[in-house]
Amino acid sequence: MSHPRSRVRLHVSTETLPLTTPFRITGYTFTDATVVVATIRDGDAEGRGEASGVYYLEDGPPEMVAAIEAQRGEIEAGVSRKDLRHLLPPGGARNALDCALWELEARRAGQPVWKLAGLQPPAPLVTTFTLG
Repeated sequence: MSHPRSRVRLHVSTETLPLTTPFRITGYTFTDATVVVATIRDGDAEGRGEASGVYYLEDGPPEMVAAIEAQRGEIEAGVSRKDLRHLLPPGGARNALDCALWELEARRAGQPVWKLAGLQPPAPLVTTFTLG
C-alpha cells in the first residue's frame, strides 16, 4: 500500500549518547544509550525519528537497522504511517520510522506534531524512577 513518491529517501544510522548518570537495573549498568536514527526526506521536507529498542527482547540497534533496511524499498516508495503498522512489527524499528513519518507529515503541513495529532500542546510531566 505504498504511495508513489520517487523523491523519498531513507537514511538510517546509529548514535551513542552518553548518560549523565549511569542507569542500573536488574544486574545491568548502562553508561550510554545507542539509538537508531531514521531520517526520511521527501524533496525539501525531512522527518527524523529515533529509538533504542529493548535489549531483553532482542530489539537492539543491529536488529532494528536490519529490519528497517529489509523494508527500504517499501519505505522509499512512500509508505504511510498506516502502512507501517503492517510493514513492521511493534518495536524500535517501527517506532523510529513512525516518529520520522509524523515529523515529515507535520513539516509538510507546517504544523507541530501535537497539533497534527489533535492533541493539546505538550506540558512538563513528573517523572518516576525504576527500582530494581
